[in-house]
Amino acid sequence: MREVIPEGAQVVFLGDGEFDGTALQATLHEAGWSYTCRTALSPVATWEGTTFRLDTLGAWSKPGTRIALQEVKFTRSAYGPVMGLSCWAKGYQEPLYLVRNMDAAEEACRYDQKRFCIETFCSDQKSRGFHIHKSHISDPQRLSRLLIAACLAYIWIVY
Repeated sequence: MREVIPEGAQVVFLGDGEFDGTALQATLHEAGWSYTCRTALSPVATWEGTTFRLDTLGAWSKPGTRIALQEVKFTRSAYGPVMGLSCWAKGYQEPLYLVRNMDAAEEACRYDQKRFCIETFCSDQKSRGFHIHKSHISDPQRLSRLLIAACLAYIWIVY
């Protein structure tokens, strides 16, 4: 993707739990991109010399709270420093656990909320709607045209 995205563009990568690997985080960091990824409950983190499972942050929180730890080393490979974060929105049964390379905890929770719109859109373009993934188009220009048509159709349907 680095070849396609213009130099100097602000990029924020949002990922679900399967995107919390340290190799991906290192690649995103090397590219100069920001990221906020949900993480599985069981990864270990080390903060101020104490190693713990990330889901233990939830034991200290309640709905409507956010706990952010700066300078965390993530997983047993001690990748980082990153921010480890527990966001427990009101109305939810449990907190979300995030890992990110930016400073502002509130911003991470806001970005993660946008993920729901993105996921819905992508599934409507693929398996729940237009089935673009079955087109097998590899030519970038043809794929671009198909995506433009599908996106316009999507907007028309939503409207």
